[in-house]
Amino acid sequence: MRHVVEQARKLAMLSAPLLIVGDTGTGKDLLAHACHLASPRAGKPYLALNCGSIPEDAVESELFGDALQGKKGFFEQANGGSVLLDEIGEMSPRMQTKLLRFLNDGTFRRVGEDHEVHVDVRVICATQKNLIELVQKGLFREDLYYRLNVLTLYLPPLRDCRRTSCR
Repeated sequence: MRHVVEQARKLAMLSAPLLIVGDTGTGKDLLAHACHLASPRAGKPYLALNCGSIPEDAVESELFGDALQGKKGFFEQANGGSVLLDEIGEMSPRMQTKLLRFLNDGTFRRVGEDHEVHVDVRVICATQKNLIELVQKGLFREDLYYRLNVLTLYLPPLRDCRRTSCR
């Protein structure tokens, strides 16, 4: 586990997307927040969205905002900071396409708006799923997988942790 923490400290300083992979209960969300706090973005907002816990039709307005309701999305609210997309493997194919576009150029459109918004946000994704298997089954975009899998932290399963090695 010490190796993971050391690696996380190094990756925290970079601005590329970060993918954190680990079983339920391994602290992926805590590690994501720690990476934000150890980064140059620490003084800016950190927001987290669990992609598996909200309905698909709400994900778009949560992330990108809704012009008709005058609502800023997570990416706009966290401008200069970081956004954690927890359980990224649960994201719908349509939202995967929108996320890929955002990752490629940092721009998006709020729901109901034609104007593009540009923000500077570090995207951190976490999953317990095997994204390669999801790609092979056609459930996860291959191009998005490779865009996210640039910087990756693998958390060991709790069952493999000995008392001394997880400190």
